[in-house]
Amino acid sequence: MRRLGLVAATAVLSLALPAAAQQKQSHAPNTETVVPAAPEGDSNMNRLIAYAATPEYFKSVSTVVLGGDHDLAPECTTTKVLGRVGFIVLKYPEFSDAQATVPANGRWKDQYAIDRCGVHVTHNVLVDAAPDAPHVGLLLPGETGLTAEMQMKGQGVAEAYGAAVKASGCQDPAQVMVTNTRHDKMLEELKPDEKGRVMSGKWRENWSFRACGKPLAVALTVSINGGAASFEAKPMEIKAEGKAKAATKK
Repeated sequence: MRRLGLVAATAVLSLALPAAAQQKQSHAPNTETVVPAAPEGDSNMNRLIAYAATPEYFKSVSTVVLGGDHDLAPECTTTKVLGRVGFIVLKYPEFSDAQATVPANGRWKDQYAIDRCGVHVTHNVLVDAAPDAPHVGLLLPGETGLTAEMQMKGQGVAEAYGAAVKASGCQDPAQVMVTNTRHDKMLEELKPDEKGRVMSGKWRENWSFRACGKPLAVALTVSINGGAASFEAKPMEIKAEGKAKAATKK
């Protein structure tokens, strides 16, 4: 399963969510940059919404989500997708012609809640439109405030993984996996510039790992100064990681 490891432009779209997917709003920071509304008369956003609401699209994305979650929690055999909980456009969609129903260009982050044997987890899916078929990949699960681009560049991810490897002694990279992330606390308010890009702020989040089959938790502190991010990762006691899991239970 492909899991992708500061996007210039995003737009948050409102899509109808099934009742089962409606969760208590997270206090996790939104660090993606929000762009102005689409130009008047531009129907591409509406066409994207229509495409993302089709059963075919949902089937393709949910297959990736369920496959990825099975890799993270193979012991759970009853995982199910509850529904969409977020949809953020990172690059405006483009269509090949007026009759096309599938975008040929564009990027968006689709977020789905799943029930992992009684624990609700959010999966973040990065979709890149292409002329043939969209390319779908998984970002980190949960509430992490790291942007899609940060994750793909390994920013923050490398620090958290390094702390997990050091604390666990697990030397097989394939056996060190993030099973969930949870926002912990805002330490400094996020301050954007005139274009909406986050220039300063600080927060802490807790990452749950499975390292060589054993549970482990890491606290990641993210600091942004002048638009540049720095990270500090420290292992947490196992009991703290257990509490973080318990906090996601319904």
